[in-house]
Amino acid sequence: AQVTNVSGASCGTCSIAEALKQSLNTSFIRLTQSLKGGPQDVADMAHRLGVAEELPGVGKTLQEANGKPAEGITLGMYQSSPLDMATALATLTNGGTYHRPHFVEKVENSNG
Repeated sequence: AQVTNVSGASCGTCSIAEALKQSLNTSFIRLTQSLKGGPQDVADMAHRLGVAEELPGVGKTLQEANGKPAEGITLGMYQSSPLDMATALATLTNGGTYHRPHFVEKVENSNG
C-alpha cells in the first residue's frame, strides 16, 4: 500500500522534530527504509527508548507473527501503552537519555 500524508503535505528533507510536528508518514517510512536493519532497527531503538518488549495479554510487541516488524512500525501500527509512547518520546526529546518514568502524586508550592 502506498503511504501518503494528510492533504498531500510534504517537507522534502526535514528534521525528525518537524516530521513529528507535521505527522509526516512519508518521512518516517523513508527513515525506516534508509536504516541498514530497516524495521528491526526501529523496533530495537523503540525498546531501548522504553517501549515494552511484551504486553500482558498481547505478548511480544512491535512484530508480526513471523517475529519481524513491518515497515509501518514507524507509523504506529503496533499496540503500545500510552506510558510507553510518552517514555519513548521523552527519551527522544531528551537527547536519547532515558529516565525511568514515575508518577507525580502531588505538586506543592512554597505555601504547601
